[in-house]
Amino acid sequence: MDFLRAKQTGIQNDLTRSLSNPDMFLAEVVSTCGVASQISTVVFDPVQSLLAVGTYVSQDGLPGEIYIFGQKRIQVTFQLQRKASVKYIKFCDKKLVVLDSKHDLTIISLESRTIEMTYSPPGGVNAVVAETGLDWIFLGLQNGEVIAYDLDRLILSPFQIPNLWKERSTKAILCPVVSLAIHPRDIGTLLVGYLEGAVVFSIKKNEPTLFLQFELPPGAPGADTDPALIQVARKPKLSHAVWHPTGTFILTTHEDSCMVFWDTKDGRIVQTRTIQDSHVHIPGVPLGVDADPRGVIDVREPIFRVAWCSGENPENTSLVIAGGNSMGMHAKGLTLLELGNTPPYLTSSWEVLSEHFASPKRQRILPTPTNVGVVDFCLIPKTTPHYAGANDPVAVLAILESGELALLNFPDGQPLSPTYLLPVSLCLVHPQMNLFNVTMFNRQKWLGMEEKRVKPPVFLEGGSPLCKPNKRYEIRTVVQTAHRDGTVRIWDASHADELENADVIEVDMAGALQRAEGLTVKALKMSGMTGELAVGMESGEMVMLNWRKAAALTALPPVGLSMEEKGDGTGKEEEPIVDIRSRSHPRIREGMLPLFMLRDNTSEVKVVECSDVGFVAVGHADGQLRIIDLRGPAIIYDANLTLAKEHKRGSIRKSLSHEPPTTLPPVECATNLAFSVLTLDGDEYSSIALLVGTSLGRVGTFKILPAESGKGYKVEFCGVTSASLDEPVVGIIPLNTETGQLALATQYAVLGLRNGAKVPGAVVMVTKSEARIYKPPNGKGAGKTWAEQGYVCVKAGVIELESYGVALTCLMLSGVVKVYSIPALKDVTELKVSGQGGIDLAHISEAHLLPTGDIVALSSQTCLSTLTVFGAGKGQAVGGLTTPTISGSATSRNPTRVPADELYNPLTPPPPRPTISTISWLAGTQYLSSADLDLLIGGPDRPPSKSQIEAERAMVAEERAQARQSQMMEAQAAGAAAAGGSADALPGKPQGIWAGLQQGFNERTKHLGLMGENMDRLGETSKGFSDEVARLVKEQKKKALWGGVKSKFF
Repeated sequence: MDFLRAKQTGIQNDLTRSLSNPDMFLAEVVSTCGVASQISTVVFDPVQSLLAVGTYVSQDGLPGEIYIFGQKRIQVTFQLQRKASVKYIKFCDKKLVVLDSKHDLTIISLESRTIEMTYSPPGGVNAVVAETGLDWIFLGLQNGEVIAYDLDRLILSPFQIPNLWKERSTKAILCPVVSLAIHPRDIGTLLVGYLEGAVVFSIKKNEPTLFLQFELPPGAPGADTDPALIQVARKPKLSHAVWHPTGTFILTTHEDSCMVFWDTKDGRIVQTRTIQDSHVHIPGVPLGVDADPRGVIDVREPIFRVAWCSGENPENTSLVIAGGNSMGMHAKGLTLLELGNTPPYLTSSWEVLSEHFASPKRQRILPTPTNVGVVDFCLIPKTTPHYAGANDPVAVLAILESGELALLNFPDGQPLSPTYLLPVSLCLVHPQMNLFNVTMFNRQKWLGMEEKRVKPPVFLEGGSPLCKPNKRYEIRTVVQTAHRDGTVRIWDASHADELENADVIEVDMAGALQRAEGLTVKALKMSGMTGELAVGMESGEMVMLNWRKAAALTALPPVGLSMEEKGDGTGKEEEPIVDIRSRSHPRIREGMLPLFMLRDNTSEVKVVECSDVGFVAVGHADGQLRIIDLRGPAIIYDANLTLAKEHKRGSIRKSLSHEPPTTLPPVECATNLAFSVLTLDGDEYSSIALLVGTSLGRVGTFKILPAESGKGYKVEFCGVTSASLDEPVVGIIPLNTETGQLALATQYAVLGLRNGAKVPGAVVMVTKSEARIYKPPNGKGAGKTWAEQGYVCVKAGVIELESYGVALTCLMLSGVVKVYSIPALKDVTELKVSGQGGIDLAHISEAHLLPTGDIVALSSQTCLSTLTVFGAGKGQAVGGLTTPTISGSATSRNPTRVPADELYNPLTPPPPRPTISTISWLAGTQYLSSADLDLLIGGPDRPPSKSQIEAERAMVAEERAQARQSQMMEAQAAGAAAAGGSADALPGKPQGIWAGLQQGFNERTKHLGLMGENMDRLGETSKGFSDEVARLVKEQKKKALWGGVKSKFF
């Protein structure tokens, strides 16, 4: 059957050759980009300039992961050892502290890039606090106790704080710790938040110094809008407790969204407020703006997170709040209360302090995407990690309810583009990616595509990337991603070599279309030779962009259609092509800029194809097909695919549909497009042909020829080939039947047409259930079906290796890749590409098969993975059973390797921690150093640290080396003195020339004398030895003689 199939295709040669050996294939993950699951927490370290991201458990049950990002493409990934989500991350100089949802504490070393320790505390952990420069991690447990873990020695400290609130109120049954905070200037003071209230604990005195409990009397509105609740005394549960940047005040937030400001001296309430109202703890205060006049109860969001920020001056403060607004509020986001400079505590009246918190200088909403709330955020401080990481922030990175990220400027709240500030992996979720395409790009063209625009200063500058080999591949794997807000990003996703151009290019479709809604992208295609980009929209527009300088705004020559609006006297008629070059972003000097827009069809764009020779094809959901010549631009073909049905094969065709005859026939639309250069059956010359695969299993051939007038081009429909079933075409591959290479419409192939070059060609057409090889336009060819085996093909392509051959690859819905020979379509091998680290079956139809053997696909909704069918056993096997704990960007999730990118820079130590002010010291506040804190928490029996042990070992080794050197010098000096040398001959004292010669002569004479004495001793020893031997022989003879005599007589 395989032999007959090869004959039917008309291809005489075996184009697969060496690729028919199944041992050449091995599926392997070679690189990943993105995060495996939804982001749970984010933290930034301004000292090392690193960003860490934690995730939840993935949908397929994999544990949460920690991603550490630095400059360029630095990315190191760690996976939790148990199936849990990441709850808390904190940079502490050389280490990263991680707490997961199973209450395990994980310590990661940034120097060695390994997991040092995983510790399970005695009980559930509700709160964690750790700071740069301190060796201690404070853990607040569910039983109300606080324990300290030694970050340096990796052991539990004997220090323990009992449940202080339970000791104060014996009636309290459950008082877990919900919040922990260290005083910003006094490391000996700890703020412990319980459900019932907050406690200020002094580590120096080992006793609580202040208890804070918020109680609303009857009639006080608080944050409630229900009149029945207002008339009852209430004690709202506490949710957060934070310090003022100077430690002068304490802010507590509660489950009813109230915020309470406390005086740290005597524990009095300075002010209570919600986001909108103040003095809410006073009875009789009228309801605020959230109250509905009709009596409808308005429910507030809980306060998810609050940060007390400061500028360069810690007295100039502001509050950043996530949550706390009305549930029905349309514009959700972060709330910023700019309080301004704090009044001097010693000289200000109580009313001034209260009014300071009641009336902020400015209040605003930092906007995020509509109807998407913020659940957590990370401040990006400029220099110091102290003041709880909230000193002089320049930006805010917010985590939205949808799992997406939003980067905002601080304090104005303007959206910042993540393209130039965040790593590519995080750009995939800022906002969510909904479509991607892969192009094999010319290296020289890609190196010249460096965007020139006004860019904000970067804040991720840490780490040192590994220098990879510069293989200088002539083809780069360039990915284009489309996002929910209409942003398109373009970047190099090649692996195994140095990225010569690692920049990310951004395209703003909102600016090109001049609207803020309806920006869903449905089709993407980019030319790998010219850099032209075609973007198809859900609303029907097709936008064409090219790479150019912004100053090049010369008018396009009108070829075919005008790019202006024309009138006929009765009204204006809009032309289908609109010039949009003036819509370029004003900050871009050179980049990917809009060229024109095709706008007269409101049907969704299903597919676009951008050739390397100046033609673009667009297929709409209503069946309309258009071919555009970019040299005009001009539409050279515009028709509906259903009009060509009379060209169908005159045979009986099976159909998947069993609808009655009265039902309208399904709309036939394009699903696959390919520009090629080949010789059509019956022609004596080669030409440019457009192959159009449809949703009903047909492939039409359109020939593009020069127009008779000599200006422009025309399109001729040549014929159609149909599959066995009315099902979508998922792959069209034109091949050169002599060499096996792809017969695409490249610039070199079109240039050869001028010289009469002929390209004998065939087309591989793949549908969901079969593959067919035929000669276009009307050839029948031969096919192979796999429907009986239960396979459904979703993508098809060819592997093209110059010295090995070509093979057909089909990606099946079940997560396997089938490899077939060409032209016999014989089964070569089957590879599993789904499972752990592989392709996500929910998104398998979005994968892209490349001629190099790579497969770029989604391994999750937020992660792109690159797999290869030519694995060498060095990457991650797809669907592996092992659960790795350490991984790097270059090695994916291979547990046997340590990531190669360096993270920690020892030349940038953390700055000193702020200390108490002079006034506080004069007032009696005792200064506590880090060494004092270590003694109080670690105790006198604290074991030495690793650094101390290593330093002691180094000191002992140095002392031993010095001792050995001293002994050698003393021995040399003693030898010189015994030889009669003077002090001038001692080592280290300079000598003259004659003195040196005399000393050398004396030493040689001495050595000769010693040699003579040794020879004399040797002679004497030899003579004595001979005498002794002779004596021994004589005695033995005598004994033998007397023995014989005795035997005769006795």
